[in-house]
Amino acid sequence: YGAGAAKISATTGMAVDDVKDLIEAEEILYPDIISFNQGVEQTVQKSAVPFRDPIRGFRTFRRGTWQAPTGTMYSWRTYDAPKWAKDKGINDTFMPTEMKNYPVQGTGGEIVQMQLGLLWRHFVANDNYGGRALLCNTVHDCVWIDSEPDVVHEVAADAKRILESVPESLERIFGIHSPVPFPCEVEVGNNLYDKQVYHV
Repeated sequence: YGAGAAKISATTGMAVDDVKDLIEAEEILYPDIISFNQGVEQTVQKSAVPFRDPIRGFRTFRRGTWQAPTGTMYSWRTYDAPKWAKDKGINDTFMPTEMKNYPVQGTGGEIVQMQLGLLWRHFVANDNYGGRALLCNTVHDCVWIDSEPDVVHEVAADAKRILESVPESLERIFGIHSPVPFPCEVEVGNNLYDKQVYHV
């Protein structure tokens, strides 16, 4: 979520040097992340306009925006600068962790909702498999389905196919080419405790 080595070390108990090595390895493995984050930050800084914060005595802060390729507009606000920045004459700063986190978490949420919409439409079009399967709940990127045993295979195969079709959805809806696969794993069981991986 954009935290630095010291923060990750304090949170996880890992040695700072080990965390730095992981961060370095990630930057090598995903070199475009740095330029993406820098692009978001530059756009937010360039679009920033002043506003008065009633919670902080109507002092002036700034608010900036960045628009995702899906069209979603993200907004960030500045906060009181930390001491090291104030010593340099900077009064307010954007939170780097927010700017790194929001686009990733927000887009992930959009993708889940987009695919859930397709899955729901499929269930409606198929009359919930003749009333033998129901969409029950979602938790983050997990979908819970209650199904009669005789339609489990069909439901599992359809759900997996639809939920994995993210690249096609991104291309069709937004014109975004995504070479990244979005694999889904299916688990089936009589209850949440006794689930096993199910191969379709």
